[in-house]
Amino acid sequence: MAYNFPQGPRPRPLVGNTLDFRRDRLGFLSALPQRYGNAATLYLGRKPAFFFARPQAIRYFLVDNAANFTNREVIRSLRYLLGDVLVPIDGFSPRKLIKTCCGCTNKDGMLATDGEAHHQQRQVAQSAFNPQQLEKYSHVMVEYTERMMSAWRTGSRVDISQEMLRLTLQIVAKTLFDLQLGQHTDQLLECFKYLIRFSTNPLFPWDRLPLNIRFLPFGKYLRSWQPVDQLIRETIAIHRTSGEDTGSLLYRLSHVKKRDGGMMSYEEIRAQFFLMLDAGHNTTSNALTWTLYLLSEHPHVHTKLVSELRSVLDGQAPQIEDLGKLKYLEMVIKESLRLYPPIWGQARFASNDFEIDGYKLPAGSFVVFSQWVTHRLPDIFSNPNSFWPERFDAVSGEPHVPYSYFPFGGGYHSCIGSTYSMLEAKLVLATILQRFHPVLVPGSVVVPKTRSITLQPAFGMPMILKPLVATVSTYSSPDLFGNGKPKREVAVL
Repeated sequence: MAYNFPQGPRPRPLVGNTLDFRRDRLGFLSALPQRYGNAATLYLGRKPAFFFARPQAIRYFLVDNAANFTNREVIRSLRYLLGDVLVPIDGFSPRKLIKTCCGCTNKDGMLATDGEAHHQQRQVAQSAFNPQQLEKYSHVMVEYTERMMSAWRTGSRVDISQEMLRLTLQIVAKTLFDLQLGQHTDQLLECFKYLIRFSTNPLFPWDRLPLNIRFLPFGKYLRSWQPVDQLIRETIAIHRTSGEDTGSLLYRLSHVKKRDGGMMSYEEIRAQFFLMLDAGHNTTSNALTWTLYLLSEHPHVHTKLVSELRSVLDGQAPQIEDLGKLKYLEMVIKESLRLYPPIWGQARFASNDFEIDGYKLPAGSFVVFSQWVTHRLPDIFSNPNSFWPERFDAVSGEPHVPYSYFPFGGGYHSCIGSTYSMLEAKLVLATILQRFHPVLVPGSVVVPKTRSITLQPAFGMPMILKPLVATVSTYSSPDLFGNGKPKREVAVL
């Protein structure tokens, strides 16, 4: 087949477009459709990758021709965390360590598998997100949020991003694994931070050299794994020896029989454990952080949302049955996920040659697409950089074609916990916003950080916890440009 590539930015010798991409990932990708149209070729090193921004192309990769576009090769670096046997710190063996790092064990978790293996693992995990389980989880979500707020003081300053990270990690540990983290929360957060950074964003190729030396990156990686590994092993042992069915995901993983009749190995359970624990807190915490930031910056939206919460909940703790009445809360969260999607970009590996949009592209290529870019296409979303929750109004909002909005991905690799995440976001926000009005500290620099696969604030999110007792203005519904006109002054109590 004679291949023809889309146009793209001129690559530099040896490094291609890597330096420009790493300097400003979001800006670099956002400029591609403006300069080159629906598709562009970029070089991350010497090998080409192909960027697509249009919803039709994204659906082609994730749904229509998903069998040809796999995930395993994309997250090869994450197999340090999700697929390979962890080598203990004690009894270090260079030969064993190198074998392990090459991924020879084939014990991949759900994120690192495709096809039938992925389907089997997803079926087991899916049982943790049925309506009955979500009902149980909802009480934990509210309880833990109230426990967090009991330590908050009106007028004090907190880093909301860290508060949300702690909260969501504790919630996912309790709901999915029946595990109380308590004083170990901060230590685990630091371990997760380094593990993900090491696995997804090496500074130099030699950072991956499997040398177990304390001050080298791989040695730090192994030592960051140690407390996580200990926690996972101890928790699995408790669930396997206990005769009590707690209903948790870990109990299911520890007792499920595979199709060959055997039990899941420690390595297989560990991969699922880590994936659910990390993804289950990281993405939701970012969604909560960015939503609270946007509410701080758009008082008319905050006022309208607080009014809805008062009308529906009347100061009471939210219950799962209340959420269907909180229409505007759902619009606010969806619009926040559009502007600041927790996962800012994705990629797939082409197993075979393919044709799309008039281009003939080779097997072995990577295709790249970005929620950040597609969610801000001006021909799909009016005034796309504006925070306008009403665009998601089921009656009068904007129509959106499929895969123009995909904060949780799509296809068979779509986020298995999307319903869980939305439930948690709604309950946490409804609980916080009935008592506090977090406001960004004046002069704070808020910049999205993209060193990992999640979209985090680069310098945290410092906020002042203001009470809901001040006199504020109510606004008419904001227009397309986020403007609202004050109607009257009321006291929000």
